[in-house]
Amino acid sequence: MKPQRVLVTGCARSGTGYAAALLSRLGLPCGHERLFAPDTLRDRRGGWQALPRWPHRVTAESSWLAAPFVERLPPGTLVVHQVRHPLAVVRSNLRIGFFGEPTDYLDFARAHLPGLERGSPLAQAARYWVGWNALVERAKQRHGLAYVRLRLEDLDERSLRELLARVGHEIPVGEVRTALSEVPRDTNTRGRRRDDSGVRLDALPTGPLREALESAARRYGYTDAVAPLSRGGLPQSLTLF
Repeated sequence: MKPQRVLVTGCARSGTGYAAALLSRLGLPCGHERLFAPDTLRDRRGGWQALPRWPHRVTAESSWLAAPFVERLPPGTLVVHQVRHPLAVVRSNLRIGFFGEPTDYLDFARAHLPGLERGSPLAQAARYWVGWNALVERAKQRHGLAYVRLRLEDLDERSLRELLARVGHEIPVGEVRTALSEVPRDTNTRGRRRDDSGVRLDALPTGPLREALESAARRYGYTDAVAPLSRGGLPQSLTLF
């Protein structure tokens, strides 16, 4: 059976807004943090336990806040685990001050990753990248779900066509090429990128957190997660989001 709906999820600052814009441009209307958003995920007591009902009319959603709920998604959902180079995600989250002043988003992340608040902002950002991606990977074990992992850096004509074909949405190559040229790659970019160069993953102390980050990064194909990229700069394709 072909999946009946698509959920794109991963860490915050992994291009979920960009993915939603691309899918919508290609004729698969995709909300960005519409079903899975702070105001839909609270229970009656104000805690973070509610799971929104997936309306039949909604085909696709893209939201990092969906990660804790992948095991409870309706059968027939294609979970697209969107990952991005850990240094790029860490830099982007620190750039916007995600681990600074309390917000609903930070409260949500801490509620689903106990111990996230430990250590420096850099350590928190690294722990978040490891833990949040692990939450999404649970979809692989859930009967009735389809799971595919897609690196943001590999989001191109071929991967988009293959992704859409999985839900019966066949798109000509030319249309995909046009969408990629028209949807800005800096969709949802925020903060001052000139501050990014000061953030280095090799500043993490040797220990379990650094080892966990390097291990997960290798599994996702980022063999240079801590070095040498953190000593120099990320390729341009990684700095546009």
